[in-house]
Amino acid sequence: MSYYFQQTVKKGFDATFLAVTEALKNEGFGMPSDINMTEIFKNKLAVDFKKYRVIGACVPQFAIKAITADDHVGLLLPCNVVVSEIDNNNTNVYTINPEHTLIIAGIKELEEAAKIVGEKLKKVLETLAS
Repeated sequence: MSYYFQQTVKKGFDATFLAVTEALKNEGFGMPSDINMTEIFKNKLAVDFKKYRVIGACVPQFAIKAITADDHVGLLLPCNVVVSEIDNNNTNVYTINPEHTLIIAGIKELEEAAKIVGEKLKKVLETLAS
């Protein structure tokens, strides 16, 4: 079992980023964080880097279930979604596989929730492929 799911999108970075955020919303995800690694590397290290953003995606009803089951599981939240530029016309999108992440925590009662969230993330990637 891989720790991530991946989809290559035949669109530029900006169009893909917008499509990803829209697809996440349509699957019920909130996005409490958006980390622009390109800007961070430029500002902190004076390094030019390809367009690369990490979105923290969260389905609140599953997040509260997880945190209620184990207060420490917040260390594994939210689900990260990476949008990474390949070139002007192609972009990679990666999402964490929540089932794999849950193996770290070993919380059996959250297996079904992790599976559902994983299916939602797969749907996001499928949406981008069309």
